[in-house]
Parts: sequence; structure tokens; C-alpha cells
Amino acid sequence: MTATRWLLLATLIWGATFTLIHKALASVDPVLFVALRFGLAAPLTLLFFHRRVRLGSLLQLGRGVLLGTVLFLGYLLQTLGLVHTSASRSGFFTSLAVLFVPMILAVLERRRPRGGVILSVALALAGLWVMNPGILEGAGSGTALGDALTIGCAFVFAVQILLMDRTPTAGHTWTLTFWQVLTVAVLATACLPFRGPLQLEWTLDLVLALLICGLLATVLALALQIRFQREIAPEKAAVIYTMEPVFAVLFAWLLAGEHLSTREALGGLLILGGLLGAELDRARLSALRVWLFG
Repeated sequence: MTATRWLLLATLIWGATFTLIHKALASVDPVLFVALRFGLAAPLTLLFFHRRVRLGSLLQLGRGVLLGTVLFLGYLLQTLGLVHTSASRSGFFTSLAVLFVPMILAVLERRRPRGGVILSVALALAGLWVMNPGILEGAGSGTALGDALTIGCAFVFAVQILLMDRTPTAGHTWTLTFWQVLTVAVLATACLPFRGPLQLEWTLDLVLALLICGLLATVLALALQIRFQREIAPEKAAVIYTMEPVFAVLFAWLLAGEHLSTREALGGLLILGGLLGAELDRARLSALRVWLFG
């Protein structure tokens, strides 16, 4: 399989987790869920890939802690957001990382964003307004709060995409994976004393979410991202990740019977249009060709 298809598989796995987590949060504190998820993933990484994890490398430890800190913030915001918003909406808003990547690059390189990127941002903002007018007006409760937290997580994940692109990973895939996962687990656990009384009820939904998210979505998918993302341009990787909301909607329907309203569907299509438009061929915008496979 090519790097593109491996990243697509990772994206499919991530898309399935939105519904699993959303259902599990009915019986567990969101920060505790993050701690349990990554606390399970850390020893699983050592169990399955102990021959490839080199714990003695201080350089990889430092890189892993940096990436893990960013990853922790992203997953924390996403999980808190899922308390207040639906799995489908969370999938759409998380995918806005695709738009943040070229915008952050433009700021770092001190250049004006391409015309296609500006148009794409406008489409995405229109989609946000259609799905939830209150979010652009600064509403601070209910679904708008969940949507806002998820958009924050998308920005953080965009930062991680760029950091990953600049992190040498040759021969260190599983070492970086382990240190990232362990860092998230430690940081999430450190936050628990500030949460007050913690909700925890061991339900089937919670157990399934922890097993699937802890093993497949955290260990396997993250390792695939570390291993294969550097083989393609960061903007192309971002395009692949636009499939995440599509998979999120599909699994929300299959696993929870969740349906998008007409307003949500229209807003989601506008957001997807913005995401794809951000990655149009730089040289020929009129060709309407998205660089996904090839």
C-alpha cells in the first residue's frame, strides 16, 4: 500500500471514533476518558512494538514530549467538545485543520494566502454559520460551546501536522509514538485533581470505546501518521484528512442512527467544499483538481 492509502486507513479509523467517544461520554468524565484511553495505549505500544521502541534516546524523548503535549491539547479540546455537540458535527469541525494548515504556513512564511485558500476560508465560515449561527456570534453554551471547542482542537491538530512534517522520524516511528502517547496520558492524569468528583460507570459503550480508541485509533493510526505523513507533502496529507468527517457521518449513522438535518448537511457540504478548495492545484485553480491520489 502507498503512503496515501495508509493515511486514508488511519483517517477511516479516526472517523469511527467520534460516535464511539460520544456514546461513552455518557458514563465517564471527558478528561478521565482521555487519561484512560492513552493510559491504555502506552503499555499496548510497548507490548506490541517493544523491539522498536528505544527508550534510551533523549532526543526522541524530547521530540515525543513536544508532539505529545500538542496532541494532548488537541484531544482534550475534542473530547470536551463532544460532550456538547454531535459526532457528525465534531467530525466536520475537526477537519477544519485542513484549512488551518495553509493559513499557518502563510503566517510563518510571511506571505499572503493563495486566493483559493481565502475563498475556501470564506466557504468554511459560511458552513459554520449555516450549521450554527451562534458560534460566529460568540455564544458560550450548548452546541455552540461544543463546536467552538472542536474548532480549537482543529487548530491544534493543524499545528501538529506541521510539527510532524518537520520532525525526522526515520527509524524512530514507534519510539515517537510511545513518547507521544505516554505524554498525553501523563498530562491528562495530572489534570484530574482539578476536575472535582469524577464520573465513571463501566458500561459496554465505554469499554468498547476505550479498546478501539486505545488500540486502533491511538496506537495504530498515530503510528501510521508518524510513519507515512513525511512521505507526502503536508498539504496533501491534509487533503486526505478531509475524509474524516465523511467517515464520521457514516459511522454516526451506522452505529447511533444519527442523521444530519438539512441545515447541518448544507453547512457540512460548504465546509467540505472549503476544505477541498484549499488544496486545488496551485498553478491552475480553474482545473478544479484535488491532489488526493496519484
